[in-house]
Parts: sequence; C-alpha cells; structure tokens
Amino acid sequence: MIRTYRSLLQVPGAARFSAAAFVGRLPVPMLGLGVVLLVSARSGSYGTAGVVAAVTMLGYALTAPLAGRFVDRFGQRRVLLVSAAVHGAGLVTLMSATTATVWLLCLAGIVTGASRPSTGTMVRTRWAYVLPTATPVAPGPPAASPAPSPVREPNSHPRHDDNRADSGERADSGERNARRAASPAVTLETAFSFEAVLDEVTFIAGPVLVTALATRLSPWAGLLCCLVLTVGGATALALQRATEPPPLRSHEHRGSALTVPGMPVITAVAFSNLLGVGVLDLAIVARADSLGSRALSGPLLAMLAVGSMAGGLWYGSRAWRAAPRVLWLRCLGVQVVGLVPLALSPGLPALVVAMLVAGLTVAPIGVSGLVLMERLLPPHLLTEGMAAETAAMALGAAVGGWLSGTVVEALGPARALALPAAAAALAFLIAVCCSRSIASPTADADAVAATVAEECPPPPPPGRGKESGREQASGPGKESGRGRESGQPL
Repeated sequence: MIRTYRSLLQVPGAARFSAAAFVGRLPVPMLGLGVVLLVSARSGSYGTAGVVAAVTMLGYALTAPLAGRFVDRFGQRRVLLVSAAVHGAGLVTLMSATTATVWLLCLAGIVTGASRPSTGTMVRTRWAYVLPTATPVAPGPPAASPAPSPVREPNSHPRHDDNRADSGERADSGERNARRAASPAVTLETAFSFEAVLDEVTFIAGPVLVTALATRLSPWAGLLCCLVLTVGGATALALQRATEPPPLRSHEHRGSALTVPGMPVITAVAFSNLLGVGVLDLAIVARADSLGSRALSGPLLAMLAVGSMAGGLWYGSRAWRAAPRVLWLRCLGVQVVGLVPLALSPGLPALVVAMLVAGLTVAPIGVSGLVLMERLLPPHLLTEGMAAETAAMALGAAVGGWLSGTVVEALGPARALALPAAAAALAFLIAVCCSRSIASPTADADAVAATVAEECPPPPPPGRGKESGREQASGPGKESGRGRESGQPL
C-alpha cells in the first residue's frame, strides 16, 4: 500500500498540486463554524449566526456547478485567481460587519460562499488530466500492438496536445506515458482515494483548528486563518501551469454536465447519501447524550472519519478489474449493510464499532462515483460535473441537518440512527433502478485489451495466410461483442 501511494506522488507535479489543493480546502469545514463563532460572539445571537452560516454554505452549493463550467471553458488559473480575490473581499467584509444588520451579513455571507474556490474539485480534474483513464488490471500477458485501435474510451481525447505558451514547462507526454505504463499501480482510483483521505483529514483537523483560534486568540482569528489558507492555497494551485488541464472553448464543446445520461442519477444518489449524513451528526450527539456521555459525540464522529480514511486507503491500493459502474453499485450496496449496526447498537462500545464500520464505506463510494463520472463525462464538462455532485452533496447535508432536529425529537435518538441506513437504501435503489440510464462509459480493461487485440491482430505467420485470414474473418466479431457486453448495466 505504501509503495502504491509513493508511486502516485512521484507523478511529475502531483505532490505540489495536491499539497496546494489541500491547503486551499482545509478551510472548507472551518468556514461555517468560524462564522458561527465570530457572529455569535459579536452579536450575541446564535440565531443570527446560524442564518449567516447557512446562507454562506448555500451560496457555495448553488454556484459550484457554474464555477465548474467557467473552469472548463477558461481554465483553472483564471477562475482560481478571480474567485480567490472575490472570496477574500467577501470574507473581509463579513468580518468587518459583524455588528451590522442581518441582511448585510447575509449578503456578505452569500458572496463569500459563492466565490469560495473549489480546489477539491480542481485537484481531482488535475489527477484525471495527468493520469491514464483506463482502469489497470493485474499484470498479465503483453497487450496487443500499440497501433491505433478503433475501440476508444469516451475520454480518450488529446489532453496532452494543447499548444499553449507555457508548453515548454510540460514534460514530454510520451515520456510521461511511458512512466505511467511502468507504474501500473498509479490509477485514478488511487489518486481519488488519496484525496478522499485528505478530505477526512480536513474534517478532523479543521474544526479543531478554527475553534482553538476563535476561542483562545480572538473571535476573528478563525476566519482570518480561513482567509489566509483559502487564498494562499488557491493562488499556489493557480500558479502551477504544467499540470493544469487546458480549457476547451470550441463551439462543439457545449451543453451541460447534468444533461449527460447518468449524471442526474449520480447527483440524486449523492443527495440521498448526504441527507443521511446530515441526520447522523445530530443523531449521534443526541444518542451519546441519552447514554450519559455527551462529550463522546466528538470522538464518535471522529471514528466515522477514521473509518473513511482506512476504507479509502484500502480501496485506492487495489487494482480493480470490474467496470466503474459495477464498483459504484457494489459500494452503495455495502454501505447500506454497513449503516444498519448504528440503529442496533445497545451502548457506547457497540456504537464506536458501528461508527468505524459505517465509515469504511464512505470514501470508496465517493471514489467510485468520481471515477464513474470521469469515464462518463466529456473533458469539457468534467469540472462542471464534479462540482454538480459536490453541490448535491452539500444540499443533501444541509437538508439533513435541517430535518435532523425534528426527526430526533419525533423518533428518539436510537430510532433516528436508522435513518442514515434508510437514506443509503434509497440511494442504492435509485442507482440500481436507473443504472440502465447511465450510458456504458467504458468496458473493463480486460474487455478493451481483448477487443484491441482482436481488431488489430498480429501479422499471420508465414505459410498460413489463407487460414489466418479465415480465422480473422470469423473470430473478432464474436469476441468483440463479448468484450462490449462486459460493460453493460447490471
């Protein structure tokens, strides 16, 4: 496992852009809490603080797909620099107007949230740009001739052929592809799993950091830290041009990511999953309180993050042979089973184990969904599609958090813990029932390799030209059909 992730970070430029994106998205879980801590301390009203924090998060959720579209059309550098400047101005205004009217605070909050740079989405599109799109398989016989194959994946596009002014900074694509072929463990699954683990680190460290700064130094210190990290990380990522995906602004590159077959299903599943997570946060606090240990609610939620980190590291270190859609459906099904023990836990020890088990499925679902989108979406809609899924997740978590209080009071903490499993079951049901609407984005690597081998057979041996010709005329059609069938929906 260590060797796998070490190979990942040896990809040229990967360690630098991943580190910059991590710094830029560390404030994601800090921003809402920092707003609550500052506004409540200055205005004396938790109600006002909650409203401002809510509209700040809502502003990001509503504008994330539009920002992703701008990135696809104009490139990451321009959007990152502009959004970082606007976000910084909005955050400074918010910090300066803590005693102003609620409407002014909400306006500053909307601007701050709507302009927050989505470095988490952009780092994933960078990984998709610098890494191959095909899912690798275990080492086997040599592949077919490298001659051009008529069978191509949807995302087999000339990503490395842009002729921008900074092309001299880019490594030679042939040499880079050769290094990738020599390191079969470096895959999108590995990269997305690594970023999922970093996401969990931010959600563990971010709230602790902003709370310590706002309570021990100054109420403004938490949001000031958010400002420095967000603007600094976005700027550092923007300046790394060598790994930036080229913008695609051709008249042929139009449309919306949500109109791509399968994308509405993926976003609906993301919304349902995070709806359960939104309920889970408050339900865990209430359940721990009912068991006489309210202080353990934090460690319990941390166990969910620890489980997600472990699941993500394991998932990314594997070489998966199944098609991305199949892996996505399997992960969704496993999550339903993994969440059931939460409602059956009689005490705190069992609840700790149940939270750890539930967390094991979180990162694999996110990773498999991102890989599926990467295969499904054309290059000029990739950032927009990933941002749309992120927005659906944010909205799901917001709705779940909004409903959680009513649900816990109506059902009780123990019964409320059954709702995350119910939401996961709904997500799984949507995915299974609508899986045929997801166009087959790619066959698994075995099927592609087999089809390539059949469509581009090696020259026949001397003396067997006629027999070999008959074999070529009768064989490839059947085998190619079986290869294509491997990518069909379940």
